[in-house]
Amino acid sequence: MPDHDNSSRPVTVPTCDHGPVTVWEPDWCTGSETEHQPGGYRVDVTHASPDYEFTVSTSRGTPVVLRACSNSAPSPSAHPVTSPS
Repeated sequence: MPDHDNSSRPVTVPTCDHGPVTVWEPDWCTGSETEHQPGGYRVDVTHASPDYEFTVSTSRGTPVVLRACSNSAPSPSAHPVTSPS
């Protein structure tokens, strides 16, 4: 398992192709052991942050001008990308 910082915690997700898979879940991830879809594929296990909204004050109100979140996929892809020789 790769190095991790002190704010991570191990989470075990049941997968249909690799059985139970334990990954380090960062503290910003909104998922949990009970929220990850059991029975999915290992490459589909992802971490997602909450949405963050960026606003700007105008004379007509405060509209959201950008909504962003962070995603991370701890497992390698099913089909590695290779460079042409």
